[in-house]
Amino acid sequence: MAIDLLTFKTLLRLSGEGRLTGDALVLGRQNFLTAGSGDKRMQRQLPIYQQMLVEAGFDIALDKIIDPDGFCDSFFRILGFNRIDYMDVSGYEGANVIHDLNKPLPARLIGRYDFIFDGGTTEHVFDVPQAFENYDLALRTGGSLLAVNPANNWPGHGFYQFGPEVVWSYWRDVKNYKVHQCTINAMRDWYSRKQIVIAPPEARAMQRDHKLRSQLGDGIQLLVYLVEKSKEAVRRSSAQQSDYRAEWQRG
Repeated sequence: MAIDLLTFKTLLRLSGEGRLTGDALVLGRQNFLTAGSGDKRMQRQLPIYQQMLVEAGFDIALDKIIDPDGFCDSFFRILGFNRIDYMDVSGYEGANVIHDLNKPLPARLIGRYDFIFDGGTTEHVFDVPQAFENYDLALRTGGSLLAVNPANNWPGHGFYQFGPEVVWSYWRDVKNYKVHQCTINAMRDWYSRKQIVIAPPEARAMQRDHKLRSQLGDGIQLLVYLVEKSKEAVRRSSAQQSDYRAEWQRG
């Protein structure tokens, strides 16, 4: 998993807003797309990473936050967290928390974290409902989940691509989380100039939003969302698609 420019800028922005504090769980060891790459296009992105650091107020050289092994541990340390754990299904990349997200969360991890970062893990987990339940259990009340997952045009990347229905009909309506961000971003739109903000379903027809279809470009599109665990109680026992739920209520 890699910290591309879009994700990099998103994390820098949240750090500047004071949202990246406390104990964090990063899903997978993250690296930089450019690190160790012989791709000249990727190498040309290095100055953009540096520019983003400067614009975010970080007086640090980019090479100081790219670890010798290519991973991003040094980058996460400057963002403001007290402690950072890295979870993976295997220890092959050096994660210090080994757990298969297809399985229930161990008791020792329940309520342990203030922030979870999913920079491209959930699409590789077959049992997504179990993974979501694990994230919820791992977070303390008031904790946040930032996720960046494929939404369109990346069908061979993992098991799934995700739509905004997940954010509103699961995280908000089932788990009672507060939604701070729900957007679809082109992976190459580093500065989010064409970011599509997804309104809640009561303000739009999720399934029949033909305008959204025309807005999506040809490149890889990512669902980016930030949700906050505001209460322990849940409203519904299972997620139902918002358009159909509205039809049932009308009927």
